Amino acid sequence: MLIGIDFDNSLVPSCTLWEEWMFNEFGIDLKGEHFNENKYSDDKYLDWWKNPNLYDDMSPYPDAVKYVNQLSDDGHKIWIVTKCFDEHIDSKMRFCDKYFNIDRFLNTSFKKADSLDGVLNLMIDDRSVILEEFKITKCFQLNTTVEEPGKFELLSWEQIYERIRKPRSKQYG
Repeated sequence: MLIGIDFDNSLVPSCTLWEEWMFNEFGIDLKGEHFNENKYSDDKYLDWWKNPNLYDDMSPYPDAVKYVNQLSDDGHKIWIVTKCFDEHIDSKMRFCDKYFNIDRFLNTSFKKADSLDGVLNLMIDDRSVILEEFKITKCFQLNTTVEEPGKFELLSWEQIYERIRKPRSKQYG
């Protein structure tokens, strides 16, 4: 199975760390508000994301490491599907190399379904707004961020792994 996996807040709590930075630097309390490039497009808000070593000292979600690598060991192809700032792409790739067995790192300015729907067998993301665009590809939403209203059940990495390992007929049929 070809599995696409989001990076930020799916493998590592980077958005949570950015929220802390926004509060410490500007007194803006985002309380789980997801990164919004349009709302926070001023360079001063994006400086944190433009650090060339941004991910070098971050720690992944432990369950993400365990279950993503187990999926790879089970024979699934793993693609990381993520948006990068030019300044931090190398750091993000180093992070993946350090913690995960992946087959491809896909830096895309968008994760729109029109380019990946039907190519991926499964997409895993923490944001329902991304997953709702997929019509053919099966989707699982991680429970790692504040719930965005959507049609997906929030799942842990363990639950996702178990559903892939032992698919239910109604999920894949």
